[in-house]
Amino acid sequence: MMMEDFLKFFNLQRDPFQDTIDQDIFFPTEIHEQVILKLTTGLSQRRPIMMLWGSSGTGKTILTRLLVNQLDPEKFLPLLILPSPQITPAALLDLFCQQLGGPEGRQANKQEKLTWLQQRIIKEGEKGRQTVCLVDEAHFLRSESLHLIRSMSNWESSWGKLLSIIFMAEPPFIKRLKHPAHASIRSRISLSLELPPLSAGESEQLIKFRLLVSGGNPQVFVPGCYPLIHQASGGVPRIIIKIAGNALLESYCQKENQVSPEAVNTAVAESC
Repeated sequence: MMMEDFLKFFNLQRDPFQDTIDQDIFFPTEIHEQVILKLTTGLSQRRPIMMLWGSSGTGKTILTRLLVNQLDPEKFLPLLILPSPQITPAALLDLFCQQLGGPEGRQANKQEKLTWLQQRIIKEGEKGRQTVCLVDEAHFLRSESLHLIRSMSNWESSWGKLLSIIFMAEPPFIKRLKHPAHASIRSRISLSLELPPLSAGESEQLIKFRLLVSGGNPQVFVPGCYPLIHQASGGVPRIIIKIAGNALLESYCQKENQVSPEAVNTAVAESC
C-alpha cells in the first residue's frame, strides 16, 4: 500500500525515478539522437570497430538497447556481450559462441571455436544479415581479449567485413588504448563517440519528461530545485534520477505536494 499511497499523493501512474533500463521513460537529447544515427550509419558501412564512451551513468547501455531496436532483424544479427571484470580471453570466446549456439568450454579448443564462429558469421552474411557485436563494459577486457577481438575484426568476405563491433566503455579505457601495446586495435577504431553529461537545461528537461510520461505534474519541482540537482549530479543522468527520486520521497514524507530546494538539499545529503 505504501507505494500506491506515494503514487497517489503525486498523481503518478508509476515511479518516475526508478533506476531501470526502461526505454519508455528514456529522455533522448540531441546528442543521443546523433550518436544513434552515426552508429547505425557506421554499421551500414560495415565499419569493423566503433566505440561509445562516457562516465558511468551517462546512458551508454540504454543507448545500445535503443540502437538494437532500430536495427532491421532481416539485415542485422546483434550480439550483446557483457564481460565481467578480468574476464579471460577463453571465457570471452565462449560468450561469443554461446550467443550463436556454438561450442563452449572444453567442447572445442580455441582455434576450433574461432573457425566455427567465422563460418557461422559467414552463413549469416550469405542470408543477407550482418553480425553486430555490442560489447558493454569494454573497460573490463584484458589486453589479450582486445587482441582477440582485433583479430576477429579482420574477418572478411567478398561482401566486406564479416563482423562489426561496438565498444561501450568508461574514460579510463580511452587512456589504455593510447598505450603503444594497443596501437593495432586503436588504429582499427574508425569512430569514437563521447557521451557527455547533460547540460543544466537538459537536466531540467529530463526530470520534467520523466514526471510527464509517468502521469504526473512536470511542475512538481519548484524552479529553484533544478540548479541544485544539476550541480550536485554533474549532469550525470543516473545521479540526477537518484537525487530527484530522493527529493520526491522527502517531499512525500513531509506531506508537501511540491518539491522544494530544501527537499533537494536533504536528498543530496542522503544520496551516496
